[in-house]
Amino acid sequence: MSHQQEKPKFSFQLLTSEQFPSAIQLLKAAAEAMRNAGLYQWDEKYPNEAVVKTAIASNDTYGYFIDNELAGLVTLDERQDPLYTPVHWKKTTGKIAVIHRLAVSPNYQGRGLGKIIMELIHEKAKEKGFNSLRLDAFSSNPKIQKLYTDLGYNRCGEIFIYPERPA
Repeated sequence: MSHQQEKPKFSFQLLTSEQFPSAIQLLKAAAEAMRNAGLYQWDEKYPNEAVVKTAIASNDTYGYFIDNELAGLVTLDERQDPLYTPVHWKKTTGKIAVIHRLAVSPNYQGRGLGKIIMELIHEKAKEKGFNSLRLDAFSSNPKIQKLYTDLGYNRCGEIFIYPERPA
């Protein structure tokens, strides 16, 4: 009798309030992994529980699951930080979405999940009628910079969210 290993089951779906603890745990683990790599983008102030709870309650946060385990997440909404105002965006009309808090669990990093999640959220944005996507990326994070460039995103400007930190 041969024992075939079952293929993992993948899903991409809106997160529910019941999944909030898993989302916070993933974001904290991702933040710690970034700090361990010398990237001080996320800390105890952001992303915080209130921001994540609101995004989940607003049906704006999606999770990527592997065998029912939250492996990554991303938020898609229309909320633009006022710091975006001086940026020279290529599209300024129509329905504009913003991508926030792309994160992959350290247990699943290095497997291309960031790209998969970005491709899936891009499709969700199209389904919702958005004609432009905006995002920001930490300038000292070469991996995320490369991912966004490889996916065809263009750099439109520079903002300073943490002026007291080195970029």
